[in-house]
Amino acid sequence: MIEAIYDTGVRLIEYERRKFYENVKKKAIVYIQRLVRKFLKRRRAYHKRKLQLKLEQIKVEMEIKMEEARIEKGLFTLTH
Repeated sequence: MIEAIYDTGVRLIEYERRKFYENVKKKAIVYIQRLVRKFLKRRRAYHKRKLQLKLEQIKVEMEIKMEEARIEKGLFTLTH
């Protein structure tokens, strides 16, 4: 009788322990997923800003080249 009660108690404790660690595992998975999403969101924003800066730089370079070409063409027409 005492052994049966002891075995039942051990089984209940093991069940509760397993249940507790499963909950901890689920919470850890959710936390890691949140961190990954946050990281990917920041990375996308960083790369988007980096590409915007690169595009602005290319735009400025093109405007400079267009201005140089316009000046060259203007000087060419004045000399001939």
